[in-house]
Amino acid sequence: MLECLASNWLPLLVIIVVVAIVFTYFIKRKGLGQVEIDAIVWAERMYGTEKGKGKMQKAIDYMQQIIPVLNFV
Repeated sequence: MLECLASNWLPLLVIIVVVAIVFTYFIKRKGLGQVEIDAIVWAERMYGTEKGKGKMQKAIDYMQQIIPVLNFV
């Protein structure tokens, strides 16, 4: 995996730059405060459904497998 990235780093760099430019454009167009509010509302809507709760539980279970200290939290 790392060998592939070491030899083909330019496409990855281009993708990162394009994502950063698009992200900056949306923030400048709407304003940082509105982007934050939209993200919070989207997350609340997404994880308020049964499908979202299932995904969140799978993510929590996965993190607890990776980092055993989280079982105590």
